[in-house]
Amino acid sequence: MGSGIQRQRELNDQLQIKLNENRELAKALVVSEEHTRHDVARELHDEVGQTVTVIRTQASIIKRLTTQQPVLTSAEMIETAALRVYDGVHDVLAKLWPAALNNLPLSAAIAALMRELIPQDQSVLGVLNWQVNDHPMDETLKITLYRICQEGVTNAYRHGAASRIEINARQDNQQIYLTISDNGKGIDLASITPGYGLRGIQSRVSAFGGNVSLSVDNGTCLNVTLPTVSLSTKGN
Repeated sequence: MGSGIQRQRELNDQLQIKLNENRELAKALVVSEEHTRHDVARELHDEVGQTVTVIRTQASIIKRLTTQQPVLTSAEMIETAALRVYDGVHDVLAKLWPAALNNLPLSAAIAALMRELIPQDQSVLGVLNWQVNDHPMDETLKITLYRICQEGVTNAYRHGAASRIEINARQDNQQIYLTISDNGKGIDLASITPGYGLRGIQSRVSAFGGNVSLSVDNGTCLNVTLPTVSLSTKGN
């Protein structure tokens, strides 16, 4: 009897070790993905930004040096196309790496994100109640919280037909509690597709040993819990 209990304990310990190893691997993958995103964003900004600037400068010089209407028209078209490229790259950069995280506290970066994702002219109210201390916070945890908010607000705006989207975040000594809710039509949980983004949120949260749940009750509510142990991992 005693040996059976001991064997069960050993198996449980081995299982826990494997779970921890898988969690660390998942977290390493999240870190690697974000580093890659950051590097690609920086390269795009430097290379494409400089090239677009050169194209616009040359088009401007052509416009000053000629009075021929066909040439002027072509130069203006080149300048307009260069601006479109710049705007398109700017949008891609924002998805790859949120520049606001480089300069702002997480709460301010998420406030800026909500203003960006919820157009003012669409009569949708965005509400942010953020009570999570940014300092100290592991950079991977910070970007994970940002990505969850990014995906959650995007889903609520695109799929929820809501007039109010709300983010609430608080923490205690052990957990961060993040809720993204809306007052829209709700979604059919059985019909969620990979494009909805829940799988990506689940994988990120699982990497930190957290939990995700999605409920539909007078709208949609995404609940996320993350352990605060990761707040100071970087400094250890």
